[in-house]
Amino acid sequence: MRLPKGSVARAYPRALLGQPRSVTDWERSQVAWVPSHRFSLGMEIGSGKFCNVYKAIDLEDPDREVAIKVFKAGKDVKVKREIFILRHLKGGPNIIDYIGAFQMPPGNESCLVFETLNETNWTEFARSLKDGEIQHYMYQLLLSLDYVHSRGVMHRDIKPQNLLLERQSRTLRLIDFGVSDFYLPGQKYSVHVGSRYLKGPELLLGFRRYDYSLDMWAYGLTLAALVFGKHFMFVGSDDPDQLRVLHEFLGTADLKAYVKRYEMESHLNPEAYDMIVNCPVTYPKRPWSSFINETNEQWATDLALDLIDRLVRYDHAERLTAQEAMVHPFFNGYR
Repeated sequence: MRLPKGSVARAYPRALLGQPRSVTDWERSQVAWVPSHRFSLGMEIGSGKFCNVYKAIDLEDPDREVAIKVFKAGKDVKVKREIFILRHLKGGPNIIDYIGAFQMPPGNESCLVFETLNETNWTEFARSLKDGEIQHYMYQLLLSLDYVHSRGVMHRDIKPQNLLLERQSRTLRLIDFGVSDFYLPGQKYSVHVGSRYLKGPELLLGFRRYDYSLDMWAYGLTLAALVFGKHFMFVGSDDPDQLRVLHEFLGTADLKAYVKRYEMESHLNPEAYDMIVNCPVTYPKRPWSSFINETNEQWATDLALDLIDRLVRYDHAERLTAQEAMVHPFFNGYR
């Protein structure tokens, strides 16, 4: 199989090569369900498209509070994969601690049990940043991502909502591996993953041979949102509009070069084809400094902007790996 240049991950491309099938074969795995009556559910602390999250007490250890992710009826199609990956990553730096799983009547909805934190709301955290906090928490996230990637896993949904912060203990946890998957060079993956505002251009362009660098794009936008004091950096009304917004900021020349380099023209959707191939307007790449104002200038340092620029790039092969980002001068004082 001939792959376009740069279609193989620069970091850990061989993490799973040579491993026995059992390492990645989640479909044949067996879930060791624990009894549902072991846990007493309390108040709801979160909700999403596929699940609700509750605080609970582990009755085998009543002094321990846990969090339980309860899938909505029919929404636990990939729950075996999530459990398999959580077990594969267990004990890694800043990875949420998976405790077990049970099925809850009447419909046997799947429930996953995790450690819980005295969580700090992300919006509140972002509005009240203190010196060194961006470096601390974003470095801790890099430790997680480097470990996840070294184990051959793409998270595929990095976003603020999937980070738990406990400010008092300066703890970060990476959560929600519901759309994660194992990376094998050259394999085609679904582009219907991630959250729109943080989707990498490869997803928006229909490029299916992506890799861990997808997580680094979303990491870069999460960092940028913290630095510039925004909820999200780029907001489109749907996927084609999201690509349009990126195009207007990151420019036309690099986008066209990216599409050509990876031979994407033939599988672009009509909206993307018109935007890129038949583009009536040429946009220059805007500088990240255009986002600086008096409310964020203390965080938007030259080093912060340089790190963001090295992550938020069309070409996935040009983005820093997690390990490379950890040695960027932005983290010098923190390290």
